[in-house]
Order: sequence, then structure tokens, then C-alpha cells
Amino acid sequence: MPRERPRGELLLSFENLIEAAIISAWRRRGIPLQRIRRAHNLAIEEFGEHPFARQDVYVGGRDLFIRADAEITEAGRYFTQITADGQRVLAPAIESFQRSIDWRTGDEAPCRWRPPEGDDQVTLDPEIEFGLPAVRRVRTETILQRFLARESAEQIADDFRLDVAAVEKALRYEWSLTRAA
Repeated sequence: MPRERPRGELLLSFENLIEAAIISAWRRRGIPLQRIRRAHNLAIEEFGEHPFARQDVYVGGRDLFIRADAEITEAGRYFTQITADGQRVLAPAIESFQRSIDWRTGDEAPCRWRPPEGDDQVTLDPEIEFGLPAVRRVRTETILQRFLARESAEQIADDFRLDVAAVEKALRYEWSLTRAA
């Protein structure tokens, strides 16, 4: 639940942003919102506040899994299938959306997100550009605006001391946002 500011305006935490981004990605993969909502409620009961942001969540088809324990047994790692009433299962052989999140050591809170559409070049970090998407401290929105103003990727890269590939990945990221809308 977002904290409230003294003036009554809602303040979303970075963990809220991470959870919203994860849920959005799952929705694009066709996982029904009702299923995600039930999974979120079950995960809160078992793992506490912001479970999608603070736990390794894996997707297998239309099912969501959270690591149930930190230990790996002879049989493998166990996960809680949070879309099936908390049933324990062996780790699914899937890639995790969580791999794109960097975690702060100590409190294990998310501190940076590398959205998959940005090919590990685009990051959202609350300490850089106020958490807006950026490539090495240059907002992707700025790169897009320069490109739309008919500047070449080479010119933009030169001005911001980026390589052309980073500029192209920033543009691909920005275009992916328009496709999702």
C-alpha cells in the first residue's frame, strides 16, 4: 500500500513501481489480472509486503512461482506456486523477469530495474534521473525527442558520449512503450 504524503497525495515507492512493471509484463504475457491478484494476496500472506518486488518470482506458462526456501536440496530448489493456492513445487525451468532487477545488499530491496525491452542498456534507478528510464544517465525520452527532431543516432551518441548501439536500444525501448499503450 503506498504511503500518504502529509497533503493527502499518494506517494508510490520504488517497490510499487517494480511490482506494477512486473504485473504489466505478466499481463502482456496473457496472465489474467484475477489470477495475478489472487497470487499477490497469497504471496503477501506468506512472504509479507511487496512480495513481487522482494522475492524471486518466476513465470511458467500462466502460473507464478516464488522461491519457497533459500536452500537447494538434492531434489532441487522448491517454489511456492502462488497461482495454485500455495502448492509447493520443484523449480520450473524458466527465465525470470526478476533477473532484470538489481537488489541492494543488506535489506535486499530492489534498487535498479533493467527492463527487458532495453537490452540491459536502459535502467530505471530512483537515484538517477528521478527513476525515469535512462541510458548511462541520459533519459531515453531525451534521446527519442532528439531522434524525432531528425538527428541521427550517430549525432546523438556523439553529443552524449554514448555508443550508437546504446542510442538504438534507448529508441527501441521508447518505441516498445508506444506498442504497449
